[in-house]
This record gives sequence, structure tokens and C-alpha cells, in this order.
Amino acid sequence: MSWMTDIDGLKDNLLADRVLLSSALLSCSSILRSLAPPNLMHWMNKELLGYDQCDGEILKASEFGVARTIRGHLLKLEGGQFVADREADFIIPCGVQTIELELNNLFDIAILESGAPDTLSLINKVGLEHTRCVFEGSNESSYLSCSAAALLCCYYDIKMLFSAVLHCLPRRLNDRGLLHK
Repeated sequence: MSWMTDIDGLKDNLLADRVLLSSALLSCSSILRSLAPPNLMHWMNKELLGYDQCDGEILKASEFGVARTIRGHLLKLEGGQFVADREADFIIPCGVQTIELELNNLFDIAILESGAPDTLSLINKVGLEHTRCVFEGSNESSYLSCSAAALLCCYYDIKMLFSAVLHCLPRRLNDRGLLHK
């Protein structure tokens, strides 16, 4: 099956840092468009574009796993100023595309698809631990703040989860009778 070869090649490129995660999600969606069940396509779309407030329970119950937990601060917007509420672990709702855009504001994310060895060490040398990223929270007046290093780790966690899904995909779909012929 050529789609299996395509998926294996995509997974190999993703793990070797030769393709951005957003590109891999799009490519996988294209390869599996007529083969995969709707729940897998929906999950890939949400990972790419992000989750909204009503997706909270869906995300927690995902059969594909969750790799979006990040340590940071909950912020409230009061009088035009961000006010730190509390530090917590939270599930970051934004999609991979937004994460990549945020990281691209800090460094050239082309390095994430360069295939360079030890990419994480190289990126960490830019001092991401002290750089903060802010995202909209679950409602209009709440925001999430985390270190850029934590965001990059979250990105890699999502990448590893997606790679694991790709690895198990053919067997998993066949075993459950979900693979459309």
C-alpha cells in the first residue's frame, strides 16, 4: 500500500527534524483523506488549528492522547494590564500553527526542519527560558503565559505523540476495522 509508505516516510522525516509538525499534519491529512475515520481527521485538524473552549472534554477524552500540558501562569486582563493569577499546569489550546508562529517570532523555525543534530540544545542557547509567550485562555478575559522553552518542549511533545500515532496507525486502523478500503 503506497499510503503506508508515504506515512512511514512522513514519520521518518518528522523524527529527523526534516519537516515542520504543521506540514506533517497537513500532509498526513491529505494522504489519509479517503482512508481514515472522521475521528482521526478531526483530531489532526484540531491539533493543527487549535482547540476552543467547548473542546475541553473532547481533548481530555481523546483516544489519541494529549501532549499539550504546559507549566505557566494564568493571567487576567484588568484595566488593560496583565495581572498574574496563579501558576499552574494547563492544557494549551492553540494549534500547532500558532505555536510555530510564536516560536518563529523568537528564532527562525526553519531550524526545526533542518535535520541538524541536537536541535533542542542549539535553540536553548538563545535563552528561551527567560522569554515569555502569552496566549488567549478559555474565556475573553483570561490568558496563559509560559516560557518559550516550555512552549518548545510542548511542541516536541505534540510531535512525539503524532509520530507515535503515525507508527501505530496502520495496525490500529486495521485491528479496529476502521480502515476504509
